[in-house]
Amino acid sequence: MGVVIVVFGALQILAGLAAYGAAISAIHQILGALFFGMGILSVALGSALQELQAIRLATQRHADAMEVLRKRAKVST
Repeated sequence: MGVVIVVFGALQILAGLAAYGAAISAIHQILGALFFGMGILSVALGSALQELQAIRLATQRHADAMEVLRKRAKVST
């Protein structure tokens, strides 16, 4: 999910730069700046989601490993 958001954010940044570069009026410059800014926010959100997913996965693996160790301890006693 995070990767998709990052890719769309990067495309939005490129669209913002293109719109700003080809602007023929002030409204087009404003729209280009908005596209660019929202693209930056999308990339940041996608990156944060990827980090949170990695942390959650690592925590889940640790919890699963602890559960296996508890079961092994019960079997051996």
